[in-house]
Amino acid sequence: MSEPKDITATILREIRDDIKGLRQEMQQRFDNLETRMEGVEAGLHGVQIVLVNAIGMFDQRITALEAKVN
Repeated sequence: MSEPKDITATILREIRDDIKGLRQEMQQRFDNLETRMEGVEAGLHGVQIVLVNAIGMFDQRITALEAKVN
């Protein structure tokens, strides 16, 4: 009978390759998430500008109404 083949090194290489593939996949997912978060951040900045303008307009209207009442 022949001795059984030692497959430990083969299994370790396969595991290493799987881990390397998972690491690349996770990096791609993080890059995609980062891109999406930058888009959300830009959108929130736009909303902030609109809200500041709206508050400024309401403040002007309230001030004008107060001036008419007094």
